[in-house]
Amino acid sequence: MKIWRKAALMLFVIAMVIPLSLSAQSGPAPDFTLKGLDGKDFSLSSLKGKVILLDFWAVYCPPCRDEIPGFIELTNTYKKKGLEIIGISVDRQTSKVKSFVEANKINYPILLHTKEVLEAYGGVQAIPTTFLIDQNFQIVEKHVGFTGKSVYEKKIKELLGAEAASTGTDAPVVPADSAATIPATTPDAAPDTTPDTTPDTTPDTTPDAAPDATSETPPPTTPASATPIGQ
Repeated sequence: MKIWRKAALMLFVIAMVIPLSLSAQSGPAPDFTLKGLDGKDFSLSSLKGKVILLDFWAVYCPPCRDEIPGFIELTNTYKKKGLEIIGISVDRQTSKVKSFVEANKINYPILLHTKEVLEAYGGVQAIPTTFLIDQNFQIVEKHVGFTGKSVYEKKIKELLGAEAASTGTDAPVVPADSAATIPATTPDAAPDTTPDTTPDTTPDTTPDAAPDATSETPPPTTPASATPIGQ
């Protein structure tokens, strides 16, 4: 009986914990008021009627930095149509954040995190963690780790509606030196049908074929998927 009671208690605890951990995966976006780099308060509720991209990030996080140019472009393209991008920095040194924002000409608000906001959004543990929030403050998507601009843009255009559908960036042109080259093909020579009656007494001294160098070429580096907070 004691074992069954312990098992029942464990299941009850799991049932209580799981909804809390998933509370910010979907549903209403938790409101907050945080300090900006200028020292002024900024509230999520002030963005009523906007499509919001909420990004938890840090200067020390390589994939976070890799996403930022795309966010800058999205702001330039869709801000006047109703998009607001908000970055919440989890850095400990505000001075580094300010320097980074100025050096990279970030054109959207950067706020300073609190533990309460991290917990409210499902206990953010790795960055970048990014939420897309619709005009009614409903979370519609969550992304953990580096996510390409095109993924966000597709959903943003959908949320903004017909006005944004005709706006966007053209598909990137692949540079010639990065495009795969199709090897040229030449027809095989006609087979020699004359029988060879001379015995071959010459030892085979032909060295083995050199290994394919392309198989030893390291794959191109890609940004890490996500960075644990605090590293």
